[in-house]
Amino acid sequence: MPCKRKLSCAYKATIILCCLSGIIINLVKTRSVVGMLSFFTMQSNILVLIFYMISTLIIWLKPNLENTKTYHFFKGLILMSILLTFSVYIVSLVPLDFVMIECDTIEKVLEISNMLVHIVTPMLVLFDYLLFDIKGFWRKKYIPLWCIFPILYLIYVYVYTFLGGKFLSRAGSDKYAYFFLDVEKLGVIGVAKYVLMIAAVYMLMCLLFIIFDNIFKKKD
Repeated sequence: MPCKRKLSCAYKATIILCCLSGIIINLVKTRSVVGMLSFFTMQSNILVLIFYMISTLIIWLKPNLENTKTYHFFKGLILMSILLTFSVYIVSLVPLDFVMIECDTIEKVLEISNMLVHIVTPMLVLFDYLLFDIKGFWRKKYIPLWCIFPILYLIYVYVYTFLGGKFLSRAGSDKYAYFFLDVEKLGVIGVAKYVLMIAAVYMLMCLLFIIFDNIFKKKD
């Protein structure tokens, strides 16, 4: 097995370990597993975990998988989703001392789990792309498809709330997970402004990564 492929598999195993640790700690510490699993952060981390567990095994057995359009399409979807988690957390939630568990003071273990799911895992996935992925597979036509997961999550939040679901968190919204989705406090127009702003930034991020990906293909 080539050395780079061994390093790639070892690195991906590290992503799996960090991602799984963050998910498990949060699930163990929460008083509502369903509520915890209803955060975008958790759902995007679970997508990362599933993708890397399946793809790492296949790559180990069948390395040509990394040369397929399907692999790179889903890798892009995973990367954009987890970077959305990172970006929203850093810009909007860090100033509020947000954690996905209801508490008066933040325990050390909660700080660690918060870092794992919001910062460590997203950065590991980003550097996995930068260090190991073959560039040049991403296309602008992927952007609408990469938007499907965030859109489905938005629908999920309001259906979950309509059915009586609750979110137990510090500095979040009891009904809507995140303050910028709280239609009762911000109103429809207020929420729409936040959602459109996040959507615009997300699509711009997708576009910039696609341009970057193709530039490096040409250089190669």
